[in-house]
Amino acid sequence: MMGSNKYNLTDTLLTLAGVSIVVMMLHIVFDVVSLQVFNLPIEGTLEFVANYYMVACVMLAMAVMQRDGGQAVVEIFLQRLSPLQLRPFDMFARLLTVIYLLFLTVAGLDEALDATQQGAFLALLNFDVLIWPTQWLVPLGFGGMLLVLVTQKTTSNAAINE
Repeated sequence: MMGSNKYNLTDTLLTLAGVSIVVMMLHIVFDVVSLQVFNLPIEGTLEFVANYYMVACVMLAMAVMQRDGGQAVVEIFLQRLSPLQLRPFDMFARLLTVIYLLFLTVAGLDEALDATQQGAFLALLNFDVLIWPTQWLVPLGFGGMLLVLVTQKTTSNAAINE
């Protein structure tokens, strides 16, 4: 049951990341067409791309990367060990990753709260771009990755104990 919930969460986040990529593409295409045809660029395109679309496509895909094992793994010193010998190293690496992701999630929450309370924005020529909403994508991305990792750890421990 937990596995299907993990896929629902990660698939939802991946869909949102994909939507952000499509919206970013459309925004950039409209900006280029507007510039070339009407000599009138869309103000704030760079700011929206950097502060909304790119943040969304990176942070929302973090849980999927963890689910699918997409991180880089370097095993220079451990490549000749058997799976049984690798287990303590793997468990230690997972523990460090959990601690690190927990730290990043909490720090991201703290930053998001501060940005929300301050109403963080970028001042453009004709209008302001609110950036505090995208600050919430950081703890969402790292928290999702943490949730998937803990679920994987629990699942692999259950499999080992059986």
